[in-house]
Parts: sequence; C-alpha cells; structure tokens
Amino acid sequence: MSDEAKQSARAAQPSMQDVATAAGVALGTVSNVLNHPQRVAESTRLRVQQAIAELGFVRNANARSLAGGSTDSIALIVPDLGNSLFVDMSKGAQAEAREHGLSLLIASSADSVAEQDRYLDLFDEARTQGMLLAPMHDSRAGIERVRSHGRPVVLVNYSDPLIECCTVLMDNVLDGYLAARHLLSTGVGELVFVAGPERLQPVRDRQLGATRAASEAGVELALVRTDAVTAADGRAVGSEHGAAWAAAAGRVGIIASTDLLALGILQSLLAMPGISIPGDVAVMGSDGNRSAWESPLPFSTVEPPGYRMGVEAVRLLVEEIAGASHEHRTTVLSPSILERESTLGHR
Repeated sequence: MSDEAKQSARAAQPSMQDVATAAGVALGTVSNVLNHPQRVAESTRLRVQQAIAELGFVRNANARSLAGGSTDSIALIVPDLGNSLFVDMSKGAQAEAREHGLSLLIASSADSVAEQDRYLDLFDEARTQGMLLAPMHDSRAGIERVRSHGRPVVLVNYSDPLIECCTVLMDNVLDGYLAARHLLSTGVGELVFVAGPERLQPVRDRQLGATRAASEAGVELALVRTDAVTAADGRAVGSEHGAAWAAAAGRVGIIASTDLLALGILQSLLAMPGISIPGDVAVMGSDGNRSAWESPLPFSTVEPPGYRMGVEAVRLLVEEIAGASHEHRTTVLSPSILERESTLGHR
C-alpha cells in the first residue's frame, strides 16, 4: 500500500472505496471479499484483507441495513435488568437467537413508557428484524407504531387481547395460587396479599390467583396496596402492619407480589422484638427475583421460567419473520414453588 493511500485513509474513517484503492482492486471485489470470499482468488482476497487491516476499515452495518431493508439482529426491551427474571429471559433469548444466526440487542426501559417508546423507535430505525417486548403496562401505541413499519413484535410476560401479536407468558395467576396454597399448607389462619400498583398486570394476576386459592380454602384474603414494588415499600408495610400481624389469633401468611417487597417486609419484621418468623408470621415472595435474595432469612418464593420464556419468544418471532402464513398464538409456561425458611422454618 502506498504512503499516499495510507494518509488518505487516516484523514477520515476509511470506506470500501479506500480499501479498493489501497488494494488496487475494483469496489465490487472488496464487496465480494466481505460477503462472498469464495468468489475471490486467494491472492486477491489476501491483498484486500491486508488493506482492510492496515486501514482499520469497519463495515457500516447501518448502510447494509439500509440497502437490504433489515439487519441480522432482533431486539429485547425489558422493564428492569436488575430483576433476575429479565436477566434469565435475556439469556434464553440470546441463546435461541444465536441458533438462528441472529444477534440480540437488549435495552431496559426502567419501567418508563417514554423510555420504552424511545427504544422501540431506536430499534425500529436500526432496522432490526423484529422485537421482543416485556412491558409492565399498556404499550399499544408504541407496538402498533413499529408493527406498521413491518417490524413484528412478540409480547413477553404481558397479555393484551387488543394487540394482534404472539405472546409468551408465565402463568401469573398460577403464581399467586401456588403461593397461597403453599402458605395454607403450612397452617396459616389468615392470608394477606401485599400488592403494588394496580396498573401492573403481573401483580393483578397474582392477586387473582391468591384470591382463588383463599376462596377454595374458605379463608378471606386481606389486601395491602403499595405505591411501588421495592424493598422500601415492603419495609413501610412491615413497619405499619407487623405488630397487628404478630398479635393475630392465628399465624398470618403474607404473600408479597414481588420478591423485593418480601425482602423489605422481612427486614422490618426481623427488626421488631418478639416476632417469630414463621411462627407468628410467614412471608413469601412471588417472582423469583434473585437480586432480592440477600435476606437475613431465606424466604420462599415462586420461581418463573425466565430462560424458557426468552427461548420461546425468539422462536415465535423467527417463525413470524420467516413466513406469511404465520398465525399468532400465546405460549403459557408454569412457575414452580421454592420453599425456604420464611414459611417452613429452619430444616
């Protein structure tokens, strides 16, 4: 490569034409080396590859997507990457995407509709082949916007019958049902469901399941609602209600609608003298969030099939991308109980 060619390349980000000039070949030859190397004689291919290395050329993925209409990537938007459900979901989606030769782009909306819309538009503009979306509340407008541009969307952990797209769900009604049944099996006489904001669909479904289990057992389910589902909200609930729970005639079973709420409730109860857990109050979570498990007392919870949800969501998305005969469907996966000391005591 001549010194003049090197200086020209350094002056700006090198282009394919710079590589062609430096290697002394046609622009189409560079394209073939990048995309169809088997079509190029070895000596020419090596010369082009040397020019690419010396210039530091990086192909422009955006330009390729503009030319081809899409990239070889799909996107996943979740509300909280601090929650291990969405971490597991991301891992499953990434593994399945790799099986189909796709890259996975991941973003967290921080449970903000505005931030979620920003990422929907960003991945739409980047011409991803499709998107997986795990919203916590109504996201119809954003979904319809990107779908109108030919971008298929699969909903994960959220159901909306008014949106025509595939959906992968954990059975959150079963989640709440299993939690209540487990507490009832330990002999509690009262059940309390600590719920977050009513706009959160998984929380509403878990409450429905817990209500069903309580009704079957002839037990009333008391409701305590919080503004959010953080550990701080749980500590506030425990501080306000802990003494009354401990003074109840029988054992009280607390179902926290998230593990962060369960963690906060336990922290506040353990700080109160004279309260036995699970002797007076048994506490369990509902979403298997491992980031909340740094608790002074290991607590029971319901574990979601996060990895499998990610896998199934990508399979549905790839199926829709591949064929016009695709029919939208919903896949529902079951959670499982994890029994620990907060409901069973030390074993």
